[in-house]
Amino acid sequence: MPKLCDVKAVCLDAVGTVMAPHPSVGQVYASVAAEWGYEASPASLEAAFRAVYKERL
Repeated sequence: MPKLCDVKAVCLDAVGTVMAPHPSVGQVYASVAAEWGYEASPASLEAAFRAVYKERL
């Protein structure tokens, strides 16, 4: 096991594991869409965002 002083970096998968955005991505996107006259449910935008995000990993 390496000594703590030998560790140069620690990477964490933070979003969805250690923390979650608040308000959610879907809520933020729905709010911005509403400002531009579009209606979309936060849940549908959240689902679409997660699907595309998963494809891009």
